[in-house]
Amino acid sequence: MLKRVFLALAMLCGAIPAVLADDTATWGVVRGWTIGVDTTIGNGCFIYAPFEDGLYFRLGFNPSDDNAYVVFGNPAWQSLETGQSYPVEMQMGRKSKWTGDATGGWLDGIPSLIVTSTDEDLVIEIASQTTLKAWFRSTQIANISLKGTMAAIQEMVECQQAMNNLSGSGADPFAE
Repeated sequence: MLKRVFLALAMLCGAIPAVLADDTATWGVVRGWTIGVDTTIGNGCFIYAPFEDGLYFRLGFNPSDDNAYVVFGNPAWQSLETGQSYPVEMQMGRKSKWTGDATGGWLDGIPSLIVTSTDEDLVIEIASQTTLKAWFRSTQIANISLKGTMAAIQEMVECQQAMNNLSGSGADPFAE
């Protein structure tokens, strides 16, 4: 799945060179988006930005599960239950709505909804649109600007390619 996302984004963004930066939790900042590496999920790269009213948004790759994920978090959502399923809808720009279930959890001490997907079009659609809205049942929980995400996601892909190369080098092919 991730290879198809890389290829599709490369076609959208142009050639994507594989560059390896310092091996830290923060990869960099691009157009207001922080690019980071999550070592708890196989060195998956992500983009992150805070928004009004305590809302934050994170989009990333999970190499351990070979999927992408979207996280919406807000300290005000104290009643979210870890592991509980929540029906959500997302709409990027004027595209059709995405529907699915999010899982409640805590990320960096903040109550969060985590949506996972193996559909590579999700990342591409986020990269190509300027707004994202999300709803839980009929209540809007997010209305954010995606300005700068094309450049940030391109950097996230470069980060992930570098992390994949890093994890592949020196690995023991005989380990079980």
